[in-house]
Amino acid sequence: MKVKAVFACTAFLASSLMTQAASFTLTEFTGADVELGVEITENAGSLDFTLSLLSSPSGTGDISAFWGHIGDESLIGGLSVASTSGDFLSNFEQSANNVNNLGGGNNLNGGGTPAPLDFGFRIGDTGGGSQIQLTSFTLSHDTEVLDLSLFDSEFFGARIKGISGSPDSSKLSGTFDPPPPSGNTVSATGSGLAFMVIGLGGLGLFRRFARKS
Repeated sequence: MKVKAVFACTAFLASSLMTQAASFTLTEFTGADVELGVEITENAGSLDFTLSLLSSPSGTGDISAFWGHIGDESLIGGLSVASTSGDFLSNFEQSANNVNNLGGGNNLNGGGTPAPLDFGFRIGDTGGGSQIQLTSFTLSHDTEVLDLSLFDSEFFGARIKGISGSPDSSKLSGTFDPPPPSGNTVSATGSGLAFMVIGLGGLGLFRRFARKS
């Protein structure tokens, strides 16, 4: 029984340290021709986001605001965001199908807009002078576990300012369409691999124990 308990524990630890990640791209619906990459990674009940400016006409641009829609709107009210890249986040709003204008010219107005969405916040200053082209943050909930399935086929939006040339800004939108289960990116941390090795060792020990009994 002790061997079984050890095996179950190590297997659970190994599986719990596995992470799933998916990425997609936002494109402009008005303004300059810009693409923004979005990667979402599951992390211990929270979701880590990485936003990266993939292209702009001049190679310049400032990620100024970000919006999202979540599948389970009962979670709204308990969401929070925290920067993991040191960038200043402000004006975080969450309200079902009601978030658009975040102030400072950060909105998703215009033809083809996905707004209003469920949550949104500003990144850096309001004028586009920060030239933030790579930023990351964690989305969490007060009491519930968040995973990638919450964003299946949901809309996202972003505001890019500080682009050299005319137009000098852009508004982007896109939909998170998850890949088939076999296509999801699955990775393990170094410690996760260690626990998997322990788990496999526990499995071998369990099998030898079973044969003897």
